[in-house]
Amino acid sequence: MIKKHIIPFLRSRIILIFVQQIIQVLLLMVHLGVFNLVIGDSQIINTGEREVTVSLSNEWSGLIGLSYAELMLDKWIVIGPSIGFILTILAFTLIKKGIESRIVGNKEKVKQRKRSSKKVKHDLMMDFSFVNEER
Repeated sequence: MIKKHIIPFLRSRIILIFVQQIIQVLLLMVHLGVFNLVIGDSQIINTGEREVTVSLSNEWSGLIGLSYAELMLDKWIVIGPSIGFILTILAFTLIKKGIESRIVGNKEKVKQRKRSSKKVKHDLMMDFSFVNEER
């Protein structure tokens, strides 16, 4: 019963929720990177002029968030990770929209089937017709 009825019904919805959560987690990681909280670990390096926090795992959110102070000095430092991050979020957003349109399309097909079955039932109930029917 579960394999035949429940899993096919919930599969697209579970995938949709998973994709939505991925988008939210990616955005949350960038926001945490601004506050020097990164996945993996960070290390403070003294450059002589000032102390710089560096992500040890080199993930995009850490590179973007920790380079936030550098944005005013050299904009090119943040451009590479930002473009990759934006394209990743855009790709997941397009996947989400595709899944949503498929779910809506399935609902419309079910509604059309219900309408057609009601019409067939109505036609079966009307088992007689008028001889001189004017239209």
